[in-house]
Order: sequence, then C-alpha cells, then structure tokens
Amino acid sequence: MKRIIITGVLLVSLVSFAPNGKKCKCPKLASIENSIDNLIMMEKWLQEDFDAGDIPIHVANNYMWIIINTKCELSKQYGKKTENCD
Repeated sequence: MKRIIITGVLLVSLVSFAPNGKKCKCPKLASIENSIDNLIMMEKWLQEDFDAGDIPIHVANNYMWIIINTKCELSKQYGKKTENCD
C-alpha cells in the first residue's frame, strides 16, 4: 500500500504545466527518460501488488491508467515510442 501512495506522489510531481495550458520545455531530456523508466518500474510494482491480491482491481485499473497516460505524455515530449501509446 505504501507503493501506491508513493506512486501517487511521484505522478503528481512528474508532470508540470506552464500558465495558459502551455507545456513547459524540460531542459534535460535525460530527466524525462529517467521519469519514463521510473513509470515503467511503477507499472511492474503495481502489477506485482495486484497479482499478490494487495489491491482491488478497480484501484489497480485507476493507477495503471494514470501511469500509462503520464508515460505517454512524457514520451511525446521526449520523442520516444513506448508501449500502450497511440
């Protein structure tokens, strides 16, 4: 359960937006790549917790949706193709 709380805090801190809805440009592409790698690791942890029965399916689905969408948005900024992104 601690992983879920930490995941939520990390997801909130990963994406920032400028005023007027314009995306901020990240000065270091390496930090975006590291964030994507961290999200992939969080996906694995979430799957492990779900498989172990630690979290219900509706909670796992919500967190997975957030992780995947955050990863896709970061991938678009970085220009890197990742799984589950249209």
